Amino acid sequence: MRHYLYFPLFFVFNSCLKADCESLFEKRKNDEFFIVVKDVPNTGFYRFNIKGINPVTGQKIEYQNDGWSEYNNLISIGDTIIKRKGEVIFNIHKKDTILSLSWQCEGKTYK
Repeated sequence: MRHYLYFPLFFVFNSCLKADCESLFEKRKNDEFFIVVKDVPNTGFYRFNIKGINPVTGQKIEYQNDGWSEYNNLISIGDTIIKRKGEVIFNIHKKDTILSLSWQCEGKTYK
């Protein structure tokens, strides 16, 4: 009899853990930043926290978000991070390399 109780609970919890990729895609698409990193990003798994300056205006910037944290381990001091509004491509400009990364959700790549 207990198995009958566990079966419906599995589906309830399993469906709660899945991301709504389409709504997240719209949120990520509206993000915009242009930052030269001056402080190493927070390495928290779900938090993207970048401190730096806008290279055009010289203005100090602190950008916090939960959507780009998968790239924390790729970012170093001195890198320039560019994310244009309307796109979901995340660019990390390093001294000798440019990384252009597409946003992914539930195994699907968005562009």
